[in-house]
Amino acid sequence: MQRLIRRRDPHDRERGAAGVMVALMMLTLIGVGAVAVDVGQIYAERAQLQNGADAGALAVASSCAKGSCNTSLAGPLANSNANDGASTVKSVDLSVPGKVTVTTSTKDGTTGAGYLSKMFANALNTGPVTVGAQATATWGGPGSGPAILPLAFAPCQFDINGPHRRFLPTDQPPA
Repeated sequence: MQRLIRRRDPHDRERGAAGVMVALMMLTLIGVGAVAVDVGQIYAERAQLQNGADAGALAVASSCAKGSCNTSLAGPLANSNANDGASTVKSVDLSVPGKVTVTTSTKDGTTGAGYLSKMFANALNTGPVTVGAQATATWGGPGSGPAILPLAFAPCQFDINGPHRRFLPTDQPPA
């Protein structure tokens, strides 16, 4: 009978505190995880829009190099680079001769809205997010663009003062 009746220790006032701490920490960890998922969604959308803008700018620049600038090529390429198959080409700028700039923006593939509906951040009463990307491409010969020669040599493969020989990792350089 003595075992069933337990006397409370006056110094044992912190019983159950671990349960409260675990509950608070779990709430915090779940909240941080939800924000991480939403931020990851935004970065993934941005990468898809950038790929679409790059592809659209290169396609329009390629058509301009052939003679007629076909700006309608940017839209399908931007859409095909999005996982949900939907994006918005906000503008195709040909105002600078020899240069095209394509600007893309978010479009929700399920609702058709011009913003991302976040998965978890709606619980925090945050607004929708619009993401965009921009890409620029030029066309023409080396003299038509800026005065830069797009050619690079690695120092280990080309030496102006020495013999033009490539050394393999197993070769010993001359002494």
